[in-house]
Amino acid sequence: MSTNLPTGPAAEPPSASPTAPVQAPPAPVPLALQRPVPPPPGIWPRTQVVLFRFALCYALLYALPEPFHSLLRGLGAAGAELGKALGQPWLVGAPFSWCTAAATWLDGASGLWSGALAWLSQQGLTPYPVIVQATGSGDTALEIARTLAVALASLLVALVWSLLARRPTGYPRAGRWLHLYVRWCLAFVLLLYGVAKLYVGQFGELNTTRLLSDFGDLSPMGLLWSFMAASPAYETLSGVLEILPALLLFHRRTALLGALLAAVVLANVVALNWCYDVPVKLYSTHLLVAALALMLPWRGALWALFVANRSCPPPDLAVVQRGWLRWLLTCTGALLLAAHFTHVHVEHAAYAAQAKEQGGELPALYGVWEVEGMKAERAPAADGAAPELGEVPPTDATRWRRFVVGRGGRAFFEDVAGGKVLIAIREDLANGTIAVTPRGGGDAAVWQAQRGKALRKVPHPEPLTRDDVGKEVDRERETLSLAGSHQGRRVELQLVRRVFDLQRGFHFRQELPYSR
Repeated sequence: MSTNLPTGPAAEPPSASPTAPVQAPPAPVPLALQRPVPPPPGIWPRTQVVLFRFALCYALLYALPEPFHSLLRGLGAAGAELGKALGQPWLVGAPFSWCTAAATWLDGASGLWSGALAWLSQQGLTPYPVIVQATGSGDTALEIARTLAVALASLLVALVWSLLARRPTGYPRAGRWLHLYVRWCLAFVLLLYGVAKLYVGQFGELNTTRLLSDFGDLSPMGLLWSFMAASPAYETLSGVLEILPALLLFHRRTALLGALLAAVVLANVVALNWCYDVPVKLYSTHLLVAALALMLPWRGALWALFVANRSCPPPDLAVVQRGWLRWLLTCTGALLLAAHFTHVHVEHAAYAAQAKEQGGELPALYGVWEVEGMKAERAPAADGAAPELGEVPPTDATRWRRFVVGRGGRAFFEDVAGGKVLIAIREDLANGTIAVTPRGGGDAAVWQAQRGKALRKVPHPEPLTRDDVGKEVDRERETLSLAGSHQGRRVELQLVRRVFDLQRGFHFRQELPYSR
């Protein structure tokens, strides 16, 4: 008898499967180790939204009325220059006069800050008493109070805005427009400072006043200004390095390079302003922060390039997407840039012409002349004989020490005690004379003037070996002989032009350092 065992799934004994054992469910990841879920595209983290709102308010409040003020001034100046170039006087008037009028109105509107902050100062709500006056300082109590007021107002607006708008959101398009706005503001400022260095020199010239100033009597800012004025080539290079990033900032494809260069240049400017007590510390720091903020869209790319050593897609900074809108925006930007360049050129060219007219041409006797010998008329003898000329010894307090000739005919004699006789001179060296007029009032006297050259012992200007250090060598120097009447006495002077070590110029070959 056979027994048939049931077959099929129901007849299979409940035995363990020969495959791998069943794995237990994974343990939950601790909350501290969980990665935050990225927000959907176009939605920013809450912190980023609040910071953007603050940055937007601060940038607008701090910069206004720029860059609109510069743009309007530029359009007005460009229209006037275009009318002069084409011989069309009507272009100087109505078509562009509204630009100048609008810029003037913005000047008055910006003065509302001064009135409001002066009132707050009267209520004791500002850190320093606010004084409303026109100065060349950017670190006044008014500017400090304005910066704090802008920061507090921006923070308040950002907080209220964030409390009223709680829904998750983002501002990618507004962020691109803000980036464009800050780029143009910074570029206009860099152009203004850079062009100033090329036209008239922001730091002035190394004139006789600076050359004769005692080092210890210079303020830190005066020392920095004299340092920059001592090398026109370095000042020109500084201007070029400010203009270059400005031009790069005007286009979004070169904006990163422009921001990097601007940050490097402005970091040096900020360091000089803070370390040499130049009263543009607040403003220059804002410019540096703006240059650094402009690099934020590339933070991932910069990290990937300099740290992670990997590729990263570039950010999209296009504020408009349609082709015709891009062309319209590009043409508008090019027009505004050309207008701004015209305005800057006209303004600085006029300032340079005015400075040249006020300063006058450089006189032939310009510089410092050291007195080597001085003869003056003695008192008449008791017998009534005519007075004679006698040498004035170096120990005599009335002996003149130097003759200094500046621009515009301004000059003075300085005695050994430091007293100065201020005079005005008019050269006629072709006839061997100069007209000397006391600046305090008095009649002009005609002095005989004779120029020449002679050898003088001077410290070795180019020591080649250590044995040359401390030696004196013969060098040709310009001499001047003057003879005339001063305060009723005849005076004769033998002078030699002084050459300062600060004026020694550039030397490619230097066997030994020349540091004195």
